[in-house]
Amino acid sequence: MKKLCILTYIIPFLTFSQGTLKSGDFVAELYGGLPNWANAFIYPTIKSRFDNVENFGTKGSIWSFGGRFSYLVQDRISVGLDVNHEVSGCYFDYEKFEENTQIYIDFNANYTARKTRFQLRTNFLVIKKEKFDAYIGLGIGYKYVKRTIIASEPHFDERKLNLRGAIFPLTGRLSFGTRYYFTNNIGIFTELGFFGGALLQGGLSVKI
Repeated sequence: MKKLCILTYIIPFLTFSQGTLKSGDFVAELYGGLPNWANAFIYPTIKSRFDNVENFGTKGSIWSFGGRFSYLVQDRISVGLDVNHEVSGCYFDYEKFEENTQIYIDFNANYTARKTRFQLRTNFLVIKKEKFDAYIGLGIGYKYVKRTIIASEPHFDERKLNLRGAIFPLTGRLSFGTRYYFTNNIGIFTELGFFGGALLQGGLSVKI
């Protein structure tokens, strides 16, 4: 009897959709994004700022991760909150020429940056089909960055790593995305976006 009650609840949740999002719906989404811009393009340039760099590597992942929650105020307009997080950084050994001794001395550096973005988000649905929709998204918010470094050089020049926290604490995003619901409540989405996170994002979309 207990199993029957559980199935009675689950089956309607998984039935096929008779339409996509509508006014009054809540949507929760979990996603991964790539690339991690800093690891892919920025930190490799650090090698040119130090002498004889060896054992260079990046920290974190090529991925960023996030989630968003939105509410449809109209059939084609939603508002909500988007939060994403990424970890990046690098580590390396290098040499520095000492004028006093006229020799090169070995040092190492280990740098980590943790970035979290909080954005208010609005989506405009430009296409609505039975199980598919497409949207344009706009976001604006705050970016928190924590940067840490461990270096063996006594007077390490942090300016070479641009350790200034969030250069611009404001963040924004312009995006174009699609959703496909293969049941009444569960679907997937993909998004192409500029600024405020990874270029490509995709994941699970759940209509609540």
